[in-house]
Amino acid sequence: MKKIIRYAALGFGILGIVLFGLLNHKGETAFAASGNVISSFRLNPESEELARISQGLAFDGTYLVYGDSYDWTTGFQPKIYKLTTGGSVASSFNAPAPDPPYHKGLAWDGSYVWVAIAGEKRIFKADGGNTYITTENDYPYGLTLYGGYFYEVDAKSSDVYKIDPKSGETVSSFSGPTPTDSKCFGLANDGAYLYISTYGRNDKIYKYTFGGSEVSSFDAPCDHPVGLAYDGTYLWCVDDELEYFYQFEK
Repeated sequence: MKKIIRYAALGFGILGIVLFGLLNHKGETAFAASGNVISSFRLNPESEELARISQGLAFDGTYLVYGDSYDWTTGFQPKIYKLTTGGSVASSFNAPAPDPPYHKGLAWDGSYVWVAIAGEKRIFKADGGNTYITTENDYPYGLTLYGGYFYEVDAKSSDVYKIDPKSGETVSSFSGPTPTDSKCFGLANDGAYLYISTYGRNDKIYKYTFGGSEVSSFDAPCDHPVGLAYDGTYLWCVDDELEYFYQFEK
C-alpha cells in the first residue's frame, strides 16, 4: 500500500512539473501565440533634427530591408537600410523615386529591392537606375512578392492587388480588412498566407489566403505597424514613429 501511495505521489509530482513548465511567469499557458514578441530593438535616428519616418519593411534572407521617408520639405533623400536582426546597420543606399518621395512598401525579389510609391502608381526597382512598373492602384502602402507576382495593399480602399511584375497589370484583386478608424499599411507573406497590418485605432495583423479569404486576426505587437516582413520563421513590424522593430509569432 505504501508503494502505491509513493508511486501515486511521484506521478502527481511529475505531472505538476510538466504543468508548471507549460506556464509562463504570469501563470499563463506558455504555448506560442500569434502576436507574442520574440525580440525587439530600436534604430536610433541619424539625427533628431531630421523628420525621419519609418515606412516599408522586407527580408532578403539575411537582413531586414527597411525604408525611411524624410519630410520632403527638408530636402533629404530617403534611404533604404539593411539591418541585422539585432538592430545594427549593415549598409544603406539612397532610395529610388520621384520628389516628393512617398516611399511605402518594400519587397525583395532575390536580387533587388522594389519600392512602392504612394500616389504615383509606380513600383521602382532599386537597381541604381530608373526602372519601374506602372500599376493601377493609387496608394500602395504594403508590398510583397510571391509566386512571381507582386501583391500590394491600397491604404485607401483596403483592396489587395496581384500584379504582373513585367506589365504592371492587375491579375486579380480582393477586398482586405476594413476595421473602423484604421487603414491597411503593411503586407508580408510566409508562402502560405498573406499578412496585412492595419494602422490607426485598431492596430491588428490579419491573416488572409492568397485567394482573399480572411483566416484570423490578432493584436499587433507594435503601435502604428506600417512595415511588415517575414524572416522565414517569424513576422516583423516597425512602428513608424519610434522606429522600434518587433519580431513576433505569426
